[in-house]
Amino acid sequence: IRRPPRSTLMRSSAASDVYKRQTIKSLRVWLIDDFDKIALPDHNQIFYTSDAYVVLMHYERKGKPTNTIFFYQGRDSSVSEKGTSAYMTRLMQEELDGDCTQVRVLQGKEPIGFLRLFPALLVVRGSFPRPQEKKDKREMQGAAREREEKARAIEAAKKDGYMLIAIQGVRDDMIRAVQCNETSDLQLHQRGAFLLLHQSALGTSTSTSSSHDDTSSVNASGETRGAFLWCGQRARPAEVEYGRRLYDNITNSSETTQNNNNTTSTSSDLVVLSSDGSDAFWSLLGRHEDVPDEAERAITRMWEITSSSGTVTVEPVDAPLRQDDLLSRNVYMVHAAPLLFLWFGGKSLASERSASLELAKAYYAAFAAQQPSALPASDALFVTSERREPPLFKLAFMAWSDTKKGKLCIMESVEQDCIDDVCARMQRQTYTYAELVDKDTLPDTVDRCARGFWSSTPHTANSHTHTKIAPNWKPIWMMATSKRSLA
Repeated sequence: IRRPPRSTLMRSSAASDVYKRQTIKSLRVWLIDDFDKIALPDHNQIFYTSDAYVVLMHYERKGKPTNTIFFYQGRDSSVSEKGTSAYMTRLMQEELDGDCTQVRVLQGKEPIGFLRLFPALLVVRGSFPRPQEKKDKREMQGAAREREEKARAIEAAKKDGYMLIAIQGVRDDMIRAVQCNETSDLQLHQRGAFLLLHQSALGTSTSTSSSHDDTSSVNASGETRGAFLWCGQRARPAEVEYGRRLYDNITNSSETTQNNNNTTSTSSDLVVLSSDGSDAFWSLLGRHEDVPDEAERAITRMWEITSSSGTVTVEPVDAPLRQDDLLSRNVYMVHAAPLLFLWFGGKSLASERSASLELAKAYYAAFAAQQPSALPASDALFVTSERREPPLFKLAFMAWSDTKKGKLCIMESVEQDCIDDVCARMQRQTYTYAELVDKDTLPDTVDRCARGFWSSTPHTANSHTHTKIAPNWKPIWMMATSKRSLA
C-alpha cells in the first residue's frame, strides 16, 4: 500500500501561492436560487449545505486582468442547483475580459486558494433564507415540499436553539468550520476545537428554524445565552485562533441584520474553555460520557479497495477526507490511529471484502512493528458496514452528517465487529436454501453475482443445505451445449 500522494495538497498550495502574491481587486458572491442567481454581500462567509454558490475573484497578474470563478456545491444541494452553478460560471466567463479560470469546489474538498479568500468560512446545515416573494414562487413550483424535507432532516441538529460547529484541519492553512450533525457531546474529540453558540448569533436563521426562534435573551433555564469555544487537548493553536476569528465575524456581520429588525444582540463574550469544559458548557451541550484522551494527533488515512478493473486494486484517497468519498460499490480501509476500520459498502462484492480482510491484517502488522507504543491495549481492528457506522468511525470524518441530498438516511443498528469474527464468517462454506434464495438476507460471504455456483450435495440434501462448489464447475443450465440440446 502506498501513501496518499502529495499531488492534491501540493497543487492546491501552489495555486494558492499564485493568488497570495497577487492583489485581489474585487470578490463577489452569488447564491444559486432555482435557475437564477442572487447577489450576496461581499463580506458573506457563511455557506449552506443545501445551496450552491458562484464566487468571482478579479485580480491582476503581470499587469493583465485575470479572473477566477469558483462554483461551490454543497453536499445537500439539488441537481438543478449544481448544474445551474456550472452553467452560470460558463456564462460569466464569456462576458469577462482577460484570462479566466473555472474551479469546481466541493464541500469538504475546498482548495487552499478558496479558503484564503474566506478567512472565517462557515458551512451551516440547511438553506439560505429566501425572501417572501421567492418563497411564494417556489411553492407554486412545488419546491416547498423539498424544503420541508430538508427542514425535518436538520431537526436533530437543534437543541434549545444552539448549534455546535467543528473547527478542524489537516494543516494550519486548511482549516474548515462545519456545523455538526447534532448538538451533543458525542461529537467532541481531542483533535480540534468546537464552537457552541446560539443560532440567533448568525443574524439570519435558516429557512427551517423560523418556528424555533425567539428574541428573548434568556433560555429555558433562566441563563443568558452565551458562546463557548471548547479546545481539545490536541487542538492546534491555528484552530483556536480560527474559532475566535469565526465568532468575531459572525457577531460583527449580524449587527446590521439585528439593527434592521429592531432587536439587540443576545450573545455574550466568547468563553474559551479547555478540554475539561465548564458547568455552563456541559449543561447546554449535555454530558453522556467523558471525551477520550488521545496520546497524539495522527492524520487519518483512507484507501479504496475495488475490483472494478477485474482485479482487486488498492488506491489511496486524497486528503482531506470527506463523508461522500465512501462509495457504496467499494470497500474502504480507514486508519484513524490507533484504530483501523474496514467499511463495507452495501453494493461491494464478496471478493473485495475477503481481500480487504487479509490486507488489513498485513497493514496493521506493519504498523505495529513500526510504532508499538501507539497500539491500544484492546483490539484495534474493526469491521463496519454502510449505515451502521459506530461513533468512533464517524469521528474520523469532519462533521459526519446523517443526511444525503437533504433527506434523512435511515440508520440501522450500529455494527462494529472484530476482524477475527468476520474472518470466521467469511470462511463459512455451507448455507441453507432460504439464505441463498433471498437477496435481502443474502450473507456477506456470498457473491450476489455467483449464486449459481452453490448446489446441494447428496450428504446435505436431506438437511436442505447448500455447499460451495469449485469455481471451474458449471451447472447444467449454464453449459452452452446443454442449452442448445434443450432448445
